[in-house]
Amino acid sequence: MKPTFLVKRLSTKKYLEKNTLITTTEREPQSLRYPSITFCPNFHKDKSDIIDVLKESEVEKLTPEALSEIVKGISYSRSEILLHFSHNWKLGGYSDCARNNDSLWSTSIPHPFASGTCYTYNPPADNKPGKWSGYKIYIKIPELAFNAVNKTEAEVEVLKTDFLMDMDIFLHLKSHLIYYKEDDMPNMIRVENSLLKYQEETSIVFNIENAKYINKDEAKCEASESFLFKDCVDELYTKNRDWQEPWYWNPNIDKPRSINKTQVLNFFNNEYYSGKRMWIRDKIYQSKKDLQIRGCSLPCNRSSFVLQYSYIPRGRIDIGWSESDFDFALSVWAKNFKIKYNSEIYVCDETCLIGEVGGNIGLYLGISFMAAVDIVIDLIKSFKKYSMGLFS
Repeated sequence: MKPTFLVKRLSTKKYLEKNTLITTTEREPQSLRYPSITFCPNFHKDKSDIIDVLKESEVEKLTPEALSEIVKGISYSRSEILLHFSHNWKLGGYSDCARNNDSLWSTSIPHPFASGTCYTYNPPADNKPGKWSGYKIYIKIPELAFNAVNKTEAEVEVLKTDFLMDMDIFLHLKSHLIYYKEDDMPNMIRVENSLLKYQEETSIVFNIENAKYINKDEAKCEASESFLFKDCVDELYTKNRDWQEPWYWNPNIDKPRSINKTQVLNFFNNEYYSGKRMWIRDKIYQSKKDLQIRGCSLPCNRSSFVLQYSYIPRGRIDIGWSESDFDFALSVWAKNFKIKYNSEIYVCDETCLIGEVGGNIGLYLGISFMAAVDIVIDLIKSFKKYSMGLFS
């Protein structure tokens, strides 16, 4: 019997190939933090972007206070856009405190040309399983946003729908908002406005999927728990200057907010439009792959959202005011509190290698011991035959 040592063929090959597989589990946490939700309506129709407004402004220093007044003059307020916004809504109760509680909202202008002023609602606490909760949102398109003079109802509906198409709505984890127009980013998703119906309620049910990937040469990702993809992306756009935009300041980036109006306008009027800067203007169209090439790896630990859309016809919407008061209605709910967890693991890691090496060594030693026993038995038989032949 000839023993065969299998370690090289079985264990080492598996380990060196670094093949991976995805394991999936589904768990229900004790509580769930609803995603933040952001609304980004465009500036007033006669104001194309904040740069043009700054050119016309007599303000020289763009202090937060001065800029706040400028932004107010070109933006639709939160209450102008959101006729109603409630969280933890239940049948029979229409608390509007979420819309009017300033401590639950933040305001930003993530893109000077495309975003307008964005309003982000951040839930203050987790929801418990089994509690009927969600967002109830009623959107009113401001009359200043369109000219309804001599327009039919059908024409007004088209104008209001066009305004909504230009208003971006995002669901995202807190502090993970990246303003984009195309490719979905980690930890967030853009609501498909074309699926929202005029004077009907669109019910959006979301599922959350968490994933943990391995940082590999062929699929690099950032494994650090403190890494924020948003911070990396924001830093890309300030890479060749030592200041941040006065209307969009990220405190996690070690660069001050510029208050120098001349400095800001010179940058956007001159360098901004040169070839090497053009991609900054188009940052809202950058894909995840583009951003990875430019130096921002995706986080290894990231979440994604899956949305399902359904509709409540106009006549069945149960609200406490006339149906004509709103233009678009949304309800956002968690399908359930079960979260899918996808984990990437190695087919054979260090533990596997040690286990298989040990097993193979044990097998080898076992076979060797059996071979040794066979040799002893053969020797005994040979000696017995020899002895019998000697004394017969």
